[in-house]
Amino acid sequence: MRQNSAFAERVTVKTNIALTILYDHHLASTGVWLSRSDMRDAERD
Repeated sequence: MRQNSAFAERVTVKTNIALTILYDHHLASTGVWLSRSDMRDAERD
C-alpha cells in the first residue's frame, strides 16, 4: 500500500511540474504579446 501511494505521489509531482512548465510557457508567450501591444500603445501616446 505504501509503495502505491509513493508511486502516485511521484506521478502527481511529475504531472504538476509538466503543467507548471506548460503554464509558465503560456504565460511567457502571452506576456511577450501583451508587452508588445503595450509598447505600441506607449508609442502612440
